[in-house]
Amino acid sequence: MRRTLLILGIVAGGALLANPPAAGQITPVQVGQVAQISLGPKVDLQCSMNNTELTVTNPLPGTVPTGTRLTLGFKVKVQVWAGLYWRDEIHDFTGEYKLTSPLAHMAQLHLTASKAVGSMCSASFYGGLPDLQLLQFTRNQSQGTILVRNNNPFVDAGPFVLRIKAMKCSQIELGQMNYNFPGFPRGAGMPIVRPLPLPPGVEYFDVYLDANNTVQESNENNNGYTGVGVCIR
Repeated sequence: MRRTLLILGIVAGGALLANPPAAGQITPVQVGQVAQISLGPKVDLQCSMNNTELTVTNPLPGTVPTGTRLTLGFKVKVQVWAGLYWRDEIHDFTGEYKLTSPLAHMAQLHLTASKAVGSMCSASFYGGLPDLQLLQFTRNQSQGTILVRNNNPFVDAGPFVLRIKAMKCSQIELGQMNYNFPGFPRGAGMPIVRPLPLPPGVEYFDVYLDANNTVQESNENNNGYTGVGVCIR
């Protein structure tokens, strides 16, 4: 896809400004008038530059959704009035571009800028928060298998505690085991196998991801499992 990026010297309608700006009044024109919401860490995309064209490539496993605001950094050549003559100067600019369609894995976005120079540019966006989800719990003798997924394809989850509680149908907790994890990869889904607490009289298990709420997530309501259903006769 090819889009036009508005830079100094181009107005919204696409016409050139009649006169270059006066010295000291040079400001970037940011594409997109809505302020970027800083949610989660910034995620880098690949960016290359050839004269007036920027090419942004998505190397990530997930699709960057429509409406995401990309932060773009690059250099442009502008003319400033030196008192007796106009001279060229190179300025670092930062702008925004709001995606009007999804940017899939290895898809490219082509942006055309006025007076762009150099071969270095950068592109990034706020990747949001991780989302740990407990999909399934199964028991095999003294071991439990917990199927876990991080639903965010762009951001890793940080360290968290997995807690397994041994329960009676009367809602009495008989014991628990806690397992520390250094984190969980973005977009990954995998089984976790751990020993179960097996005190006498145990009837079912409750399982909690991020039991101590150390990971800020986009959805905090999908981290648990309860086997209390076995108590319904």
